[in-house]
Amino acid sequence: MHGDALKVAVQAAPEKGKANAAVAALLARALSVGTGAVRLLAGGASRDKTFLIEGLDGSKARDRLAKFAANAPP
Repeated sequence: MHGDALKVAVQAAPEKGKANAAVAALLARALSVGTGAVRLLAGGASRDKTFLIEGLDGSKARDRLAKFAANAPP
């Protein structure tokens, strides 16, 4: 976490929405929600993005992200 932001890195190329889709898939996996619950709201062509996670409040999202990060390889 970087303040209120989450910093992620994906290997997908930033072309034709591939990187955005990879970030959305990563968020869905980390938050244990379906891929349809993750929507890109802003920043499609920017490094800074805003995603909406439907059906999950901020507190649960932070808890799930913390658990996911604790189990992620260094």
